[in-house]
Amino acid sequence: MKTTIFTDTEAYIHHWERLNFDYSFESNNPKTYTRLHETADLLITYSENPVSQGHFFDDHFSSTYYILRFLIAGEEIYFHQGNKVIIKANDCLISQPARLGNYSRKQASTGINIIIPKTVLSAKIHFFSKQAQKISCSSGINKIAFDYTVSFEQELQRLNELESQLVMKNYLDFLTSWLNQFDAKENDDFSRIIQLIDQNLTNSNFDLKQLSQEFGRSTRTIQTILKQHDLTFSRYLADKRLLEASKELLTSRLKIIEIANKWGFYDGAHFNKAFREAYHCTPSQYQRKYRSLDQEKTACWLSQ
Repeated sequence: MKTTIFTDTEAYIHHWERLNFDYSFESNNPKTYTRLHETADLLITYSENPVSQGHFFDDHFSSTYYILRFLIAGEEIYFHQGNKVIIKANDCLISQPARLGNYSRKQASTGINIIIPKTVLSAKIHFFSKQAQKISCSSGINKIAFDYTVSFEQELQRLNELESQLVMKNYLDFLTSWLNQFDAKENDDFSRIIQLIDQNLTNSNFDLKQLSQEFGRSTRTIQTILKQHDLTFSRYLADKRLLEASKELLTSRLKIIEIANKWGFYDGAHFNKAFREAYHCTPSQYQRKYRSLDQEKTACWLSQ
């Protein structure tokens, strides 16, 4: 993980340009403070900003990122596809940067941005609305998610590379579980399909035909529902199996081939190839690298 501190607005803007984001900042007060954490899977920023306005866009070929804006203090206005969204302290705004558009701060504000590649979310989150969504985080599970995010960003500065990777992974798991609670209420058919797939992760013979029988709808209907969320049956099934297997590599006493068989991979070669493509190392390399941490600490993090 790379952490960079910016107090120069121009340098910060140019850095986003190198990451293929178009960011502008207009203010009579040039003083800002930003911490930017960069990892393979996430971009995280903590920023203290004066009264200002500008825009923020994803300049990639298509909308490939999602952004969560946790506002700690102040008030901000976002103009999203012709709609005006106002967020205040203890609110979270969720949207796609390619569609987010312009912003305005009528007062100084402090906040955290979690910027997540769409490919990272595909196997984790059931649904992500293309519309901007504001969530009040002043109480209940939403407040827990908000406070966790603030603490998570603060602690990143104090962790070594290996610790930050593990904490990052578990934060992302928590974040997606939190977001999925909203999706279940909005899309019952999609939630039911995901639930059935998740229940059959350890069944190596599970296929689209069996899913169709259990769901009670045609395979074409299932494929259409999944496509609406930029997923395919085979991709979601493979990614979710790899995710569960990667956790077990760090916590289980089973042999690698036994873990592979448990999570539906028909042989070691198949598991090894799929794992290398997803994690850029073999299962044994992953296990040796990350089991070097204290086992009790690792188990604790993974159980959160």
